[in-house]
Amino acid sequence: MSFVFPKYEAPKRQPLVAPAWSRPPWDEVPGLTSIRLEVVGTRGSVRLHSVEVYSRGFLMTVESRLPQRRLSVSELRSAERLHRDSAHQGELHDRLSVQVTFADRTAFHVEQAKWAPHDPAALEPSGAQIVLLDHSGGSSGDSVSFMNRRLWFTRLPPPGHVAIVVSWKGILAARRLSFEAKSILDAARTVAPPW
Repeated sequence: MSFVFPKYEAPKRQPLVAPAWSRPPWDEVPGLTSIRLEVVGTRGSVRLHSVEVYSRGFLMTVESRLPQRRLSVSELRSAERLHRDSAHQGELHDRLSVQVTFADRTAFHVEQAKWAPHDPAALEPSGAQIVLLDHSGGSSGDSVSFMNRRLWFTRLPPPGHVAIVVSWKGILAARRLSFEAKSILDAARTVAPPW
């Protein structure tokens, strides 16, 4: 038996790459912080964590969690029921509202974050931006449904408080959290080149 493979041809066009302003720099090792905030209610929880800081912005993960009702054997056999429950869980996660406000009153609404453009020549919009880099979800066994949003903030906060308001329609009443921007600014001073 023999195999014949086609001759390799180099790609004719450049792969789609997001412009530099819409993602963390590839040539920096980020500074890390211990920022971890959590709001817990009887119907769900929200965590803000995994903050990585670069010279011109920072990454943050916003994670929402919902308890899942344990399905019976007959319900597990019904693909339609599983699809409907899964779609419903996604709709519930989409109701989450998180507002991040810097001391200079620059405000970001997580639910309004946009995907990065796939054109490296795309111009940076004026003002600070929040870019959705990754959006994933699933379940942990049969007890918890979760959704993670990895966000890129295109600038560092000024000194002062960073205020966060979390609300989740039908799940959590509005809660206000805050942390000092100093932890992000200190981490920015530890950013180093990878080599």
